[in-house]
Amino acid sequence: MYKIILFILIISFFSCSKQEDGEIIPKAQKGVLDLRDWDFNEDGLINLNGEWEFYWEQLLSSEDISNPKKVLQKELIQVPKNWKGKKINGKKIDQFGYATYRLKVLLNDNSPGKFSFSVMYIPTASNIFVNGELVSKHGVVGTTDKETKPGFVNKIIDYTAETDSLDIIIQVSNFQFYKAGLAYSIQLGEVGQSNRKRTTKFGVELFFLGAIFIMAIFFIGFYIYRPIDKSSLYFGIFCLLIATYSFFVGLSHLMFLDNLAFNFQTNIIRYTAYLFPFILIMFFKEIFPKEHKKWSIYLLVYPSIAFAVLTLILPISISSPLIIYYRYIIILIFIYLTYVIIKAIKKKRAGAKTLLSGFSFLFLFIFNDILYHAEIIKSSNLFFVGVFIFIISLSYYLSAKFAMAFNKSERLSLELNQVNENLEDRISKRILEISQQKEEITAQAEELRTTNDKLLEIDQFKESLIHMIAHDLKNPLNIIYSLPDMLSPGDDINIMKRAASQMLHLITNMLDVQKYENSTMKLNSTDLILTEIVTEAINQTNYLYSEKEIQLINNINTELKIFADREIIERVFVNLLTNAVKFTPKNGKITVDASIGVDGMVQVSVKDTGIGISKEMLENIFNKFAQIIAKKSGQASSTGLGLAFCKVAVEAHKGEIWAESTTNEGATFYFTLPIAEM
Repeated sequence: MYKIILFILIISFFSCSKQEDGEIIPKAQKGVLDLRDWDFNEDGLINLNGEWEFYWEQLLSSEDISNPKKVLQKELIQVPKNWKGKKINGKKIDQFGYATYRLKVLLNDNSPGKFSFSVMYIPTASNIFVNGELVSKHGVVGTTDKETKPGFVNKIIDYTAETDSLDIIIQVSNFQFYKAGLAYSIQLGEVGQSNRKRTTKFGVELFFLGAIFIMAIFFIGFYIYRPIDKSSLYFGIFCLLIATYSFFVGLSHLMFLDNLAFNFQTNIIRYTAYLFPFILIMFFKEIFPKEHKKWSIYLLVYPSIAFAVLTLILPISISSPLIIYYRYIIILIFIYLTYVIIKAIKKKRAGAKTLLSGFSFLFLFIFNDILYHAEIIKSSNLFFVGVFIFIISLSYYLSAKFAMAFNKSERLSLELNQVNENLEDRISKRILEISQQKEEITAQAEELRTTNDKLLEIDQFKESLIHMIAHDLKNPLNIIYSLPDMLSPGDDINIMKRAASQMLHLITNMLDVQKYENSTMKLNSTDLILTEIVTEAINQTNYLYSEKEIQLINNINTELKIFADREIIERVFVNLLTNAVKFTPKNGKITVDASIGVDGMVQVSVKDTGIGISKEMLENIFNKFAQIIAKKSGQASSTGLGLAFCKVAVEAHKGEIWAESTTNEGATFYFTLPIAEM
């Protein structure tokens, strides 16, 4: 286990390195970054770090800066760095305000003409100009809180350079966030490099996010089935909070939820950051209850909840700086949890050493991130690596716990065999233990037997119910269906006959689907003229489409023949036409067509001009009881048995069936059948 964690740590360390050892990376000096010796093809992306020109409380354009008649107050500032605390005219500025950054990048003759800028978050509104051209705008830059509209920027900006230099000007205003200015590096590279790097980062991020989310579902689900173990619930919530935090901090939300409101996204990030240490305390309280101290709830848990509540009720300009002070609480929480684990190790609690190894990495990497975001050290975000290692250590802990339980069971079994071999010599000493073990085994066997009997009863009930519905209702429905033929015709009798026909149709579908699932469906295939079958199906559904004045068109060639079971294929057409009529509005159109495909099969299509089918529904459209929910306009809905029958009927003929649709533009059902031999 320790080797695995060490391996992950080494991989994480080397993955964070940007350039090879000994390579000199150019940095900006006095607002100029000289890249004339930089080869983007060989050296790759470069961070635009170093000294940028800085114009405090001035929103300037390239024309303003190059105008010799304009008197400007220019300073130099390190990038990446928060502008808070920088001295202007002998006074330190705070995080709220506005400014202009400028950097001139010198390029060589071999530099690519097309560049891309990888820009992370710039708190909290920005305009980016390159050679006087506005290439990115996020939020609304202003000189006051009312004028400024915050927004997130985390994007790739493509730019085609027509000169041997890049004049980069970034206007920034911030009146909401505790960080301000170019607090994160901007990367420059040729077009494609930034996208490839971001794609790789996005893939790794999705892997971490997916793994953590799966762990969350697993542990929460485990708690649902075994609520006595609250540690699984707390750890599941912990993983869920981490997954949520990862989603909004990383690139994932840009893929799925782009253009989120600034306040919403910022509050979600800080809310999860406040809650996950609290959940972590509750988790360790459950697994090591004797080592837990009650005072930790008052001194550590309640403050975490208080910070989370303040995040919800206070304006973001006031609540965002609270994260700076919460860092100290996080450090105290992790020191306390380290104390709990060490105390558990001293008392020889099972798995405590394993948890300490994973938790130590989590603690160290979070401490690294705190120092990194406080601009105390130069590093990178390692929080997610620490979380992943911690989850691995916990998985190992649970595996060891299960293995111990299995070993204990094997040991008890061996002891029982030894007792049986030496029963006469040890009967007096072990009789009580044997009796207890026998009672436990008997109780477990009885419980398993009872459970098995219940499962058999449920399965038998299901089969009986299906046969009862199918067979006991079929004969009465046949009688109802035949009764109108023996009476004088009338509208009410026809309505009854139609209703009975629909019910008989439903029961027959149910029987045939059941036959196919039980492999008892038999075909009586012969050469058939396809258009005759379609005509018969149209006649059977005439009362449906005539009521809605739907135009039904049969475009099938009269000479096209198939090799199939007439009765079954006729019902396939009846089902598809019935389904099309149900979801086609009044005065709509249904078209039936057929052609011979390249595979030698006859491909049939039934196309309507109805409401269409959503993408989600298309995936399950041929499942039993799949439903298309009716709209409020009064359109019908379906149980899905008819389409399920169509699927099994076509597949019984070695064909395929599928559907294509666009919502509100109609649907087309396709299926293939064997062609008759010439």
